[in-house]
Amino acid sequence: MGKKDGGRAHAIVVGASMTGMLAARVLADHARVTVVERDPLSSDPDPRRGTPQAHHLHALLARGMTLMENWFPGLRGDLVKAGAVAVDNGTELGYLGPFGWSPGHDPGLIETLWATRGFMDARLREHLQQDRRISWTTETRIAGLSFDPARRRVTGVRTEDGRTLDADLVVDATGRGSALPAWLREHGLPTPRETVVDAGTRYASALVRFRRPMPKGWKVIFLLAAPPKALNGGVTSLVEGGRALVTFIGLAGLELPSDRESCLAFARGLRSPVLADLLEDAEWLTPVRTTRTTANLRRHYEEVTMPAGVCAMGDAICAFNPIYGQGMSVAAMQADALAALLERVPLGNGDASLPARAHAAFANVVRFPWTAATGEDFRLETTQGKRTPGLRMMHAYIDRVFVAAGERPEVMLKLVRVFNLLASPLSLYSPGVIWAALNQPRPEPVFGPLPVP
Repeated sequence: MGKKDGGRAHAIVVGASMTGMLAARVLADHARVTVVERDPLSSDPDPRRGTPQAHHLHALLARGMTLMENWFPGLRGDLVKAGAVAVDNGTELGYLGPFGWSPGHDPGLIETLWATRGFMDARLREHLQQDRRISWTTETRIAGLSFDPARRRVTGVRTEDGRTLDADLVVDATGRGSALPAWLREHGLPTPRETVVDAGTRYASALVRFRRPMPKGWKVIFLLAAPPKALNGGVTSLVEGGRALVTFIGLAGLELPSDRESCLAFARGLRSPVLADLLEDAEWLTPVRTTRTTANLRRHYEEVTMPAGVCAMGDAICAFNPIYGQGMSVAAMQADALAALLERVPLGNGDASLPARAHAAFANVVRFPWTAATGEDFRLETTQGKRTPGLRMMHAYIDRVFVAAGERPEVMLKLVRVFNLLASPLSLYSPGVIWAALNQPRPEPVFGPLPVP
């Protein structure tokens, strides 16, 4: 087992992802921790192979930032000082939804942070590397799990170069491409069923430098699609270094632009000309990068009897369509759930219930974000996956909530709180919101070209 250093339990986190780093931080309050990563790690904020979505826009939602600040006091200030862009959701975010431009809400209530993913990972890693309870093993690939003779408890991991690393707990934080099901299958153990909901969303992104300011003092602009008529969208945000990251979105497998000229043409086809106008004389800093792996993927570990000493977290359990920006904050919420569990179930005490209790807690964390993401993706008739009853009714109601939010700031604030994972989607079914929504006429999508209001 892993208690060879001062009697403390030992945890191995496989993957230096955002999930892996947050898991390491909460585990460090209870054990020695080793983070094992297949890639080399440096202070360089460039995207690494293990973060395939890093070329596209990333936002740290308000819930995620609050949790991270608890574990890393001063992190928010450090991120902003280093270049991350703090965005007041009430006044600095332009949002063109299916039914027109959002009027925003009162300033100073909800903030998100925007930066490149490589920047966020590098800054968080700098904080974590100051923690002497955590050690790092890089450029090391894991070949599988090691077990006790009865195969009831995981005792560590096996590396591809033939070493065995002992641990009381192994946490898989390797993302949607996780090999944990294969590692379990190798030993004749059950593996979780998977649920996939795929809207065929595609992304194309590039870093640029705008030569003119965004209108209305905005720092972020969303131009959403309005299916089924409009299947294309675009988002841009200011990021560190005085740059902007632009991401073009195509639904239902829509082909995306691959160079500057086709990006400009794509932008001209969006529901508002505002992004195309910004790009017209922008300086293009990087090639256009595309991603096609965007399906919502859920592995139901909460249904499986797992061996003691191993659990999965983050995208290894539940990976979302990145369009909703939930990934990093849901990872923080899972880390928070793990921290609460470890207060009740100490590591290294032989309690075999930890994996089951952890996976039940994680399933509870992802339930609402999963429902929100897949529910929106199912607006497309072409979305692949099993539809639940009542989707059309839910879509009709949420449409009316959006229209009501355009007229009533208190409804808009509730929506923004749900988007930022500060409130449950059930808050949109409170009596006041229901009354406001049902008093709206049947909404019809608004198509452009729509100028900035």
